[in-house]
Amino acid sequence: MQLSNVEMLQTSFEQLEEVLERHQRVLVRGPTGSGRGTLLRRLAEELDFICVDPPPIAEADSALHALVQIAARLDPSARAIAEDGAQPLAHRAEALMGRLSGTGRGLALRLPASWAASVDDSRTSSPDRQVWARQVRDILGSLSALGDTNLVLFVGGAHALPFDVSTWGRFELPPMKLAAKALEDLSGFSTYEKFAAQVAEMFTHLACVTPVQFRLSVGLAALGTFSEREAALVQRHGSSLRVLETRMVRALGTRPALAKAAFRLALARGPLTAGEVVSLTNVDQTDLPMLTHCLAYGNGAVRMHERIRSSVLQLRKRRELHAELDDLVEPAHFDLARHHERLDGTSSLLDSPSPVNWLERAHHLAHSGERGAGAWASLVLRSRELYWDRGRALSRGQHYAAAAAVYRQCLDRFGADDAYAQHYRAYNLDRAGGSFAEARASFEAAVGLEPANPWFNARLVTFLVSHAQYLAARRTWESALESIDPSGDVVATDDGWLAKNFHRWVVSAWLDAGEIQLAREAFDAIPPEVVMGDPVLERLENRLLDGEEAVELGEAVYPSRIPTEVRWLEPRRLAAEKLDGTTLRAWYPGRVVDADRDGVMIAFAIPNRDPAARRVKLREMTREEWERFAQSEPTGFIEVGTYSDQSVVILPIDDGAADWSRDTLDGEDLLRPLARWTPPENEPSSGDGSG
Repeated sequence: MQLSNVEMLQTSFEQLEEVLERHQRVLVRGPTGSGRGTLLRRLAEELDFICVDPPPIAEADSALHALVQIAARLDPSARAIAEDGAQPLAHRAEALMGRLSGTGRGLALRLPASWAASVDDSRTSSPDRQVWARQVRDILGSLSALGDTNLVLFVGGAHALPFDVSTWGRFELPPMKLAAKALEDLSGFSTYEKFAAQVAEMFTHLACVTPVQFRLSVGLAALGTFSEREAALVQRHGSSLRVLETRMVRALGTRPALAKAAFRLALARGPLTAGEVVSLTNVDQTDLPMLTHCLAYGNGAVRMHERIRSSVLQLRKRRELHAELDDLVEPAHFDLARHHERLDGTSSLLDSPSPVNWLERAHHLAHSGERGAGAWASLVLRSRELYWDRGRALSRGQHYAAAAAVYRQCLDRFGADDAYAQHYRAYNLDRAGGSFAEARASFEAAVGLEPANPWFNARLVTFLVSHAQYLAARRTWESALESIDPSGDVVATDDGWLAKNFHRWVVSAWLDAGEIQLAREAFDAIPPEVVMGDPVLERLENRLLDGEEAVELGEAVYPSRIPTEVRWLEPRRLAAEKLDGTTLRAWYPGRVVDADRDGVMIAFAIPNRDPAARRVKLREMTREEWERFAQSEPTGFIEVGTYSDQSVVILPIDDGAADWSRDTLDGEDLLRPLARWTPPENEPSSGDGSG
C-alpha cells in the first residue's frame, strides 16, 4: 500500500542526481520516513552504487554487517577481507575501501541513528557500546581511502561526523507527505480499514501529516487510544512522532498477544513478506495490519523504521510483559534463523549465495540459546564479532558458563590480545561461579590491554572486593586512578561521567561489603561540586552517609533512600494528634528484625539531633501485640509512636520491605551494611508503650 508521495520521491531522486553531478561527496539529511531508504535502493538500482544499510549499533555484528554488505557487491575475494577476524576492523575497512575505489562504482551508506550518535559522543554508557562506537568510527574513518569514488552519506539528524564535510554537497530531504489520493482507497489496511477511515476523518490538514504518523495513528485507533486530541497534536507538531511511538508502546502493553507478535517482528532486522510475518510472529489475521501497515511499511516486503523498531523492543522492559517476552526471545530468534537458513543454508560466508541472509542466520542462531547451539557451532566463523554476538546474547540470557566458553573460543581462535573477549570471559566466569584464578587473570589481561578503560578497571576492582581480596582491590583502585585520571582533572571536568562510570561502582562494591571507610575513601576522590546536583551521585552519597550512620548507631532504622539530613527531625508518618484528641508523646524510627507466627522482634532508636545521644533498643512482642499496634505486615522499616492515652501505633515508613530483604536487588537498592547487633541493657519488654 503506497502512502508516500511518489512525486516527492521522484523529485528528491532527481535533485540528488543533480547534486552528485556537482559534488563527489554528498551528505543527505532527512527525518524518519523522508525516503532515505528508497533513495538508497534507487542509487543501487539505477546508478550501480554499492549501498550499505547496517543494523543499529546495539547489535554486536553491526560494523561487520556493513563490511560484508560492501564485500558482497565486490569480487568474491573481498568477503575474506571483510570477515578476517585476525585483523583489526579498521584494517579490514580500509582494505575494502581501497578495493572499492578501483571499481569506479559509488558508495552510499545510510547511517543508523545509533551510529551517528556514537560518533557524537565517545563517552558511551557501557563497555559494549564503547567497542561498537570505536568500530563505527573506524568504518567512517576508512571512507578517506575511497579516493575519487562517489560517496553519499544518509543521516537522520544534525550529528557530528569524524571528518570535515564543509566541502561536501548538501541535500536536505523534507518530511514526506501523504500521496494526493492515498486516502481515497483505504482497503489496503484490510481489517483495519475502518480505523484508517476514522483517522482520515479526524485529520483536517493532511498536508501536515506524514505517512509514518498516519500509520501509527491508525494503529492507535485500532487499540482504542486515538482521538481528536491526538489528531490535533499530530497536525500541530512535526515532532509528534515520538509521542505517537510512546503511546503505541503503552497501548500495546494492554494487548499481550499483539505485543508479543510486534516484538517478534522487531527482532527481525530485514524485510519480510506478509506471509512470513504471519508465520514468524503468530499474529492473529485480524491484527496483521498492525504489523504490516502500522508498525512497518513497504510494498511486497515490509520492515520497521529503526526508531519504531527500537521502541517496540522496549516492550521487554514493561513490568507486565517482561517475563513473557523474555521467554520468547530465544525461540523467536531460532525461528528467524530457520527462516534465513531457507534463504541461505551454506556453512561458510565465502560460499554464500546471499551473504546478508547468512549473517542474519548467524546472528539469530547466536541469540537462540541452547536451541541454536549446534547449528551455530556448525558455521564456519572467521570473525571475532560473531563470537562476541553469541557470547553477549548468552550472557544476557543468563547462560553464563556457556558465554564464558564462547569468549574462550574467541580468544583461542584470534589471540589473547582481545580486551573485550578477555573482560567478558572473566565477567561470565565469575557469574557462573567458575575459577576465581582464571576470572582474575582475564580481568587483569583486559586492563593490561586497555589500562585507561574505566569499565574494565572498575569491574576488576569490584570483582576483587566481592571475593574479599581487599588489599589487592585497594592497590588495583590506586593503580587505576593513576592510569585513568592521575591528576584528578578528568573527574572534575567531565560533568560527572567518569564518576558515574568508574568511581560509583567501586564505592558501591565497598558498601556492599560493609567496608564503609574504604567506600568513603573512594567516594572522596569525586570532587564535591561534581556530586552536587547529580541525582545518581547524590543517591550514592546518601547511601554512604546511611552506612556511616548505621555503623555509628549500631543498627539501621531508616530506609537508605531517606536522605540523612531529613532524618531524626520529626516523624514521617505518625500524626501529631489522633482524631480523638490524644497527642503524640514520643516516636521512634526502627525496623522489623524478625517475625514469625508467634512473635515479632523490632529494633528502634531513641531520636535525638545529636548523633552521640541516640540509642538503639531491641524489643520482642507477641503477634497479638503487633496486630493491635500495627495495621501492616511485620516487615521493613517502621515508626513507633506512643500517645497521651498510653496507646501505641506502629506505621511503615514509606512502605515496602527492607532493602536487604527483597528477592531482587538492583540499581541503588543494593544490600546495605549493618553493624552486628548487641542488645542494650534495660530494653523494654512489655507492650505498655514505654520507650
